[in-house]
Amino acid sequence: MLYLLKCFIHEIPEVEELLSHNPKRIALWKTYAEFRMWFKDTDVADTAKGKIIAKRLPRLLSQDLKCKEEDIVLVAALSKHYVIEESHVYILIDNKVKAFTEIMGEKPAGKTGFFFYIFVPPEHKDKKEEIIERIRSQRR
Repeated sequence: MLYLLKCFIHEIPEVEELLSHNPKRIALWKTYAEFRMWFKDTDVADTAKGKIIAKRLPRLLSQDLKCKEEDIVLVAALSKHYVIEESHVYILIDNKVKAFTEIMGEKPAGKTGFFFYIFVPPEHKDKKEEIIERIRSQRR
C-alpha cells in the first residue's frame, strides 16, 4: 500500500502531505462512529441531504475560518457497520464514553452509511466544536 502511494506522489499532491508527518490539514473526526456521534440527528447524516450539504462545506468553512477554500478538504466515504450487542462495546470519543449502538444505531449488518471527513489547517483544531456546530446547523 505504501509503495502504491509513493508511485502517485507527483500526481496527487495530498499523497506527499500524507507521507510527510507534517500535515497541512488535520481531520476533525477520524471514524464513522465519531461522525455519527456528532451528526446522527441532523440532515448532515442523511445520505441524500448530506451529499448536498457536503458539497458546499469547503466554501462555507473557508469563509468562517478566513482561509482559502483549498485549505479545507472534504473526503466522502462509505462505512459498513454491524449490529453489536449494546452491552458489549463502548467507545471513548472526546473523553465521552458512548455505547456503540447509541452512536451507530441498530441497522442490519452489511448496510452502508454515507459520511465524510473534513480536514482543516492545524491552527483551527481548537475550533473543532465550533466548526462541528456550524456543520450541524446546515440544512438541505
